[in-house]
Amino acid sequence: MNPTPEFMAAFDRHQAMRATLGNDHPLTQRALTLVMDLAPEKLKTMMTNMAREMGLIPKHADGYLDDGTPVYQLESIARTLDMSESEAQASVQAFMTDRAALGLNTAPIDPALIHRRQ
Repeated sequence: MNPTPEFMAAFDRHQAMRATLGNDHPLTQRALTLVMDLAPEKLKTMMTNMAREMGLIPKHADGYLDDGTPVYQLESIARTLDMSESEAQASVQAFMTDRAALGLNTAPIDPALIHRRQ
């Protein structure tokens, strides 16, 4: 794993925010979003596997993009997290707002590009 200097700086900022503001503070969560976006692919894969084991994401993706990126339907996320679809939608919207504030990609995925799981 070869972390970039940008990833390391973002990681250090996130750790400092955790120590001062706590894990649940919105700014700490936003900092984590940046860390995950900058993380090396190997770390992203490890974190995805850990989230799956912890029951934070569905066991199986609903589909995949051409590059193998898993795609989940809102209903699957809501069911996995035992929340209503409107709660899940609000959470996704907040996440996308944070990504936009950080200048990260927020473009929706074209449904025509998703290959459904067989």
